[in-house]
Amino acid sequence: TLNDVFTCEVQLFDGESFGAAYTTSIQAVNQVPEVTVVELSPAVPTSQDSIVATALFSDPDGDLVTLEYLWTLNGVAQAEASNMLSGPFTPGDIIAVEVTPFDGVTYGSSYITSNLEVINTAPENPTVELIEITDGYQCRTTETPSDVDGDVVQVTVAWSCDGQSLSSHSNYGQFSSQIGQIEYPMDFIPTALLSNCFLWQCSIDVSDGQASSGFVFSNLVIP
Repeated sequence: TLNDVFTCEVQLFDGESFGAAYTTSIQAVNQVPEVTVVELSPAVPTSQDSIVATALFSDPDGDLVTLEYLWTLNGVAQAEASNMLSGPFTPGDIIAVEVTPFDGVTYGSSYITSNLEVINTAPENPTVELIEITDGYQCRTTETPSDVDGDVVQVTVAWSCDGQSLSSHSNYGQFSSQIGQIEYPMDFIPTALLSNCFLWQCSIDVSDGQASSGFVFSNLVIP
């Protein structure tokens, strides 16, 4: 136990009489705790993620260890003192954390992680619907496509007829959104063509130039 004193006494004896006694003492001292590794997750964070630090540590004395966290964002210390730094962030931000163990008596050496770079967040998947209009069916999203990072988005609409790609039925319109003017294909299938296929399928993809939502589909079965 910390501060325990161990004493050793030695006395010489020649078989007939004892000589002088000699003693020496030593006091137990605290051993410092150690952080062995710190992992940040997710390993490839997007701008909307929160970063969590998971630390492995040990203490030779078996003391209760607390961990202190110092987060940096682009080299600037943050006020957050827990093991999680909450987003949102900006793509390109650099994040790191310094973790220091304390056993109630002594601080151990700090562990500093490698830098983690925040990447772009892809646009959310659109909700796709087929709307019956005067001269056919129109494929569109239920709301204005947007991007959480504020990037300008491009919308792509594609049709397939019984599983085969069809790209000859497109009108283009302009509408305003919070991120400015974007061109949105108001694709439609004319009524005269509907009987040509049993299954019409339209799909919409939203891209911010770096990542895309992936095509989201809506089906129309012709009876």
